[in-house]
Amino acid sequence: MWKLLIKNFWIKLFCLFAASLLWVYIAAGQNSVGKFPGSIKIRAINVPSGLVASYDTKTVDIKIMADPSVWRKLSAETFSAYIDLSARSEGTYELDVNVVSSVPGVQIVEKNPEKIFVTLEPVVSKEVNINKKIEGSAGEGLVAGMIELDPSKIEAKGPKSLVDNLTEATVEIKLNGETDNFTKTVTVKAFNEKGEEIEGIDFIPG
Repeated sequence: MWKLLIKNFWIKLFCLFAASLLWVYIAAGQNSVGKFPGSIKIRAINVPSGLVASYDTKTVDIKIMADPSVWRKLSAETFSAYIDLSARSEGTYELDVNVVSSVPGVQIVEKNPEKIFVTLEPVVSKEVNINKKIEGSAGEGLVAGMIELDPSKIEAKGPKSLVDNLTEATVEIKLNGETDNFTKTVTVKAFNEKGEEIEGIDFIPG
């Protein structure tokens, strides 16, 4: 067996090397590997009732392998990225980021990040006052006078860690040269101490 194995050893080795190169060439010709342009938004699925998922990492970047003809069919909408919260309870977890494509023939070869930290916490609500923030200016020689809100207070609902620390909601009233009294619908938002909008809190009514 040994003599049979080493007979014409260098010829066999060359044939093996040539075959490997041929396989790589064919595979490369059929499929192309590269980073998908743009990021995929991560969503949470199977969130237990009464809990809400909070996670700072909102998107994932991916590298894929696909035939050149398949690449032309791809867009951000043809991918879905998610974390599965099945059978989880309140607490913090490090979970896999799953990515799938609705287009056949796509292989996900790399994800960044592969895992993210997710916190599951109770959904709570409380009533808060509304702060009025005026932007822009009224007509020439005029300033904003009395501002009456309906309702005057509002219910905030969301993750316990966010709602517990919330002291007020804010409505932005944008003026654009108005010269008379007016009524308009405005959106309720929440801001942190740095003036950045807080995501994850719902207001009723919004």
